[in-house]
Amino acid sequence: TPRVRLTVLDFTGEDIVNRPETDFPLEREKPIMLYLDAKSGALVDSLPTEEAACGYFCGDEHPYCTDPVEEFNHDDGKGKVTFTYEFQEDTEVVGYMKLRVWAEVKGHDELDLYLRILTLDSNDQIVMKKRGMFKFSGPDARLRGSLREIDPKQTKGYRVRQHFKNPQRFHEGEIVPIDVMFVPCSQIFHKGQKLRLVIAGYDRSEERRVGKE
Repeated sequence: TPRVRLTVLDFTGEDIVNRPETDFPLEREKPIMLYLDAKSGALVDSLPTEEAACGYFCGDEHPYCTDPVEEFNHDDGKGKVTFTYEFQEDTEVVGYMKLRVWAEVKGHDELDLYLRILTLDSNDQIVMKKRGMFKFSGPDARLRGSLREIDPKQTKGYRVRQHFKNPQRFHEGEIVPIDVMFVPCSQIFHKGQKLRLVIAGYDRSEERRVGKE
């Protein structure tokens, strides 16, 4: 009996169901690092050479979102920023994804991060996996910024874990790294399809269920 049975989702084709594997995470996986390009809104293969920043403003109903900053490329009140990567060949993404952001809060001492991975077709239209009334857009993650401290005993390589025991509030002018793990997922992206990372300051799960970006 296989130790692991894996299902790989294909948002535009047939899923691979119950594929036997010897272990998880897969021993043959090849971790790939992508960088956030705040100027272009892209996920890129190499570290951008030009310094840039982006931010968002959620409004008064979301207390941990900041006022828009003129020198940032912000989203004019939509409460999110996005980064996009286009696949040049069919690629199977299996297991864990981790995001590291360098974050600053203006006017507050706390923030919330709500993260989503979306699949786009070659025309930048969102593609979802549908099961009855439920629409699955991809893995997500969330973390309160003050609880970002890593638990070294539970962290293995890029698979980080927080211990949630030592809240660290933000201070004016402080820029700090935050690592967030997504729930594991297995999906194939076809050539020309795009992965879009959404970083938001509030829970967008309702929009995920009804198929909005």
